[in-house]
Amino acid sequence: MHGHRFRRYGDPLKTINAPHGAHEAFIAKALAHKTNKCLPWPFGRAVYQYGAVEGRTASNLICERAHGKPRKGRHHALHSCDNKLCVNPRHLRWGSHADNMHDAAVSGLMKKPWAVGKPKGTRKGFHIKPPSS
Repeated sequence: MHGHRFRRYGDPLKTINAPHGAHEAFIAKALAHKTNKCLPWPFGRAVYQYGAVEGRTASNLICERAHGKPRKGRHHALHSCDNKLCVNPRHLRWGSHADNMHDAAVSGLMKKPWAVGKPKGTRKGFHIKPPSS
């Protein structure tokens, strides 16, 4: 395996070689997690370093089991802790792509946060001003 694939996607055998029932046991542990600390997904990785299970991201699966299915449309599991591997249900919530971009802009994860567009149904943008030069 090429080094860049290994760094980006993690060990492909980590999920395959997990003992039978290990995923479900960890998901049950995550749903019962009571502290506010991040709980990293210990198994395989999906695209962009998100945890992977059952052909989807682990954060989406945990968010669905903890908070129910998303209301309508295409929603993402948003992380309040900005840790892609975290599956603590207290750190996850459903939100749209616009909500995700807004959170990233506010937390300083974007190069140009003032370039974020306005979400559907609003008249104004997010009011993140570019740096004055």
